[in-house]
Amino acid sequence: MEKVKQNLVRILEVSKVAPPPSAPSSATHFSLPFTYFDALFLKIPPTERLFFYSLPDPPLFNSNSALTRLKHSLSLTLQHFLPLSGNLVWQPESPKPTILYSPGDAVSLTVAETDADFTHFSGTEIRPVEACRPFVPELPAADDSVPVMALQVTVFQNRGLSIGISNHHAFVDGKSSIMFLKSWAYIFKHTQNNPESPVSSITLPPELTPFFDRSVIKDPKGIDMLYINYWLKKANPTDPSSKSLKYFPNLGVSPEMVRGTFEFTRTDIENLRKATRKEDESNPLKPTRYSSFVLAFAYISICAVKSARIEQKKKRVYLGFYADWRARLDPAVPANYFGNCGGSHGVFAEAGELEDEEEGLGIASKRIDEAIKGLEESVTKGAEESLSKWETVEEGIKFVGVVGSPRLGVYGLDFGWGRAKNVKMVSIERTGSISLADGGDGDGIEFSLVLSQPEMIRFASIFSDGLKTL
Repeated sequence: MEKVKQNLVRILEVSKVAPPPSAPSSATHFSLPFTYFDALFLKIPPTERLFFYSLPDPPLFNSNSALTRLKHSLSLTLQHFLPLSGNLVWQPESPKPTILYSPGDAVSLTVAETDADFTHFSGTEIRPVEACRPFVPELPAADDSVPVMALQVTVFQNRGLSIGISNHHAFVDGKSSIMFLKSWAYIFKHTQNNPESPVSSITLPPELTPFFDRSVIKDPKGIDMLYINYWLKKANPTDPSSKSLKYFPNLGVSPEMVRGTFEFTRTDIENLRKATRKEDESNPLKPTRYSSFVLAFAYISICAVKSARIEQKKKRVYLGFYADWRARLDPAVPANYFGNCGGSHGVFAEAGELEDEEEGLGIASKRIDEAIKGLEESVTKGAEESLSKWETVEEGIKFVGVVGSPRLGVYGLDFGWGRAKNVKMVSIERTGSISLADGGDGDGIEFSLVLSQPEMIRFASIFSDGLKTL
């Protein structure tokens, strides 16, 4: 019997997809130790993304055939990513969790269909935060065990489909998650003419082959236990020794909030760059050339502060971002390292500074740029205080934080149906962060954020009007 999920999708099947039984690696246990990078996100809700694809020729598209191939190629892909089939477990005698794959472990794959309008749900219009949640798989958590990944494929009347993924953030970061998805797409396309491809017939290119050796992550200061103890105390102040893998389901985003998606064109970025050069004319011997990320983040921050209508101009604003540490550690970690490998960073500014029409963009850009350049000198500096900084931000300070990155190339994830029509990081609806991605047309930068409806309307107007005046 078909089940109904929030009266929008009909769940046709919930299956378990495992690595091929004939793969030698699937017959043995595989465990990975918990690093301080993982511990940083122990209680953070899962990272959730939705990829919407228009089908090139709907009348000729066979959804049953495509779903069969998706399952088969997923199984072939999991032999390279065994831990994704496993669980994050916390044994009673262990001081910290472990990522564990055991023979027989599998990934939950939900297959659903819907009569919903594909164009509407794959669009970028302002809409309630819960609108797309029926297309995202749930990732249930128990005290001692939680799966690290779940997937859902939803077919829209043969006009399009969505692929939803939920990852436990205490195992993988965005770069690793997208690496897995690109590997799945790569293998899917290579099985197109041979749907029964044997296990050993497809070799992933080096950049898509995961590196699992956790010994490259050094933690002489025991930062992992600092983070773990922080989360346990926050989750259960009366008994901080009580271990639990249950994450905080919502970090303060109300279901009445709305989601908006906006885009910087390449011309917009260049105009922002010219504007910061004008503001730095007082120092002609040292012209500035800020990166696209810096300029986009600075301008988004200014628009967010203005739309929030902060009355106290001296009120501090924290501009937070996540930085990949793979190439910044000494020695460097391989680019294909699979897991979390990055840290939370940020800078402070006053609301009045950011709202300054003449100097706000220059101030924000300079501070963000200096914070990023500081990572090259000592990326691990202050790692012990990362979570305590979050605590400070919670205490009456306006927070503007970005996640994701245009460099991940989420729109380049091609299963053979062309570029994604739209990609949504649904999990920002639980964390309140702002998601950054490459532009849907292959150019520019796209971002999404969650605000109250009145504030979103103000933000949209401030964002658009500000770009016109550059």
